[in-house]
Amino acid sequence: MTRVEVQRLMLPPGFKAGPHTHPGPVVCYVTEGRILFQVKGQPARYYTAGQTIFEPASTPIERFDNDSSSGPATFIATYLLGDQDTELLHRLHTAGGAAAEGAPSGHTGAALGGEAGGGFACRYRASFAANIVLTPAR
Repeated sequence: MTRVEVQRLMLPPGFKAGPHTHPGPVVCYVTEGRILFQVKGQPARYYTAGQTIFEPASTPIERFDNDSSSGPATFIATYLLGDQDTELLHRLHTAGGAAAEGAPSGHTGAALGGEAGGGFACRYRASFAANIVLTPAR
């Protein structure tokens, strides 16, 4: 690990991130809402404000979903990265061999695949304590 990026992200109601991995470990602190989280091969768990989620490096994350259909879920993500890590998120292909619809090659400047209303644009360039809101892609 040679660098750390910290970001505040907001998932709109019903947002489903789709299967993905991260190049380094990610620690997320939930500040609002309820998130359904599942690492591949493990049971799904719910996390609420004040709880911490750990996403292991290079490990498939099956679910990172806003469990609410009416309110946002907000969290602070701390990405532990190396010099070679240019993307924060890598999309995974679904069982049918296709990538999740709207999913990016990484968070930065791309759409993040989601099921609630299609893809979501992630409008930011990583910076310390950035406020990030996922909105419908255009």
